[in-house]
Amino acid sequence: MNPTTKRIITNKKEIVKENLTLWLDGKDFSNASPTLWYDKSGMLNNATLSGFAYTTVSGSDENGGVMFDGVDDYGSIPYTSILAPTTQITVSAVINFDYIDTTSRSIISKTEGGGYAFFLNNALVGVGNASFVTYKNLTYRSAKISVTGITGFHQLSGTDDGRYTRLYLDGYLVDTVDAGNVYSLTYTQNNPLIVGGEPDNTQ
Repeated sequence: MNPTTKRIITNKKEIVKENLTLWLDGKDFSNASPTLWYDKSGMLNNATLSGFAYTTVSGSDENGGVMFDGVDDYGSIPYTSILAPTTQITVSAVINFDYIDTTSRSIISKTEGGGYAFFLNNALVGVGNASFVTYKNLTYRSAKISVTGITGFHQLSGTDDGRYTRLYLDGYLVDTVDAGNVYSLTYTQNNPLIVGGEPDNTQ
């Protein structure tokens, strides 16, 4: 998560490491004691893990990816204003699309009446779509892409500069939503940021 970077990632293997406020890497996820997911940005925004147990569908694999079982696995990062930017934001996640189903899923979420999120099959955009959603001027803005036929690992990146909500796939711009003017990103409560669910801890 990087609200200040001047560029978008242009290659799915490239990692922007400067000015990050949150960087979660599966290689820093401990299967021996899956309770914390350490933030590599230096900002100490560690995620507390819930529901994880090392199985074939839950935990960290040999490639550094983290597997969510789709039932009760999620990571929660307590509220901090640095993860609630109001002027601009960039959020990025690498996802294995081989395991996508038609259930509504939250990849990263700081919503519940405001904020931002990565969704799959959400009611805002419909089944078969991935979306980056931001809340401003009392409305959710959703940039989306159809994920039908997409397989393997790909990087989703979402940006918002106050006016334009944009979604990228592997660095390529796939959708832009124009709010018509510059508005602040808004939040109605000081909720946590959830990885693998929403702030109410649903998947």
